Amino acid sequence: MSRAAFGVPKDGRKLNKGKLMKYTFINYKNEIIHTEETNNPDQVEKNLIAEGYQVGGYQIAQRANIKTKSIAYAFPTSQLATENEHAKTGCYYIETGLINVEGSGQANYSPDYQVGFFEAVDQDLLDSFDEAEGEPCKHSLKYNASFYSL
Repeated sequence: MSRAAFGVPKDGRKLNKGKLMKYTFINYKNEIIHTEETNNPDQVEKNLIAEGYQVGGYQIAQRANIKTKSIAYAFPTSQLATENEHAKTGCYYIETGLINVEGSGQANYSPDYQVGFFEAVDQDLLDSFDEAEGEPCKHSLKYNASFYSL
């Protein structure tokens, strides 16, 4: 990809005057797809989309080890649903994430096995979500808003 695809014109000048900040760009699965220092993250996002990436948003990546939580869904017949006795119906669960692990730009996500798995978004799931550690994942809240209310 060209430098222009990532928010820096080919001649190397800045798109906007201002301080460069490090951003991470994620897809709709909350996986980090790109990290870049820029002063124009909106343009970088547009360029990534133009290059064919499915960008779900971006955030400042200066903090390391950001703990997130979200409500996720395991589809029927998926390995996670099968292992947890929901192979026919699928299931909802609380997914915890650690973003920008040790400042690497990488992310790890895993189910909260202590809470368990739920057949529907119900009050028990929402209560468990509230009690889980971490900040709500803003991208999950944006794209899966129906998961967070009855």
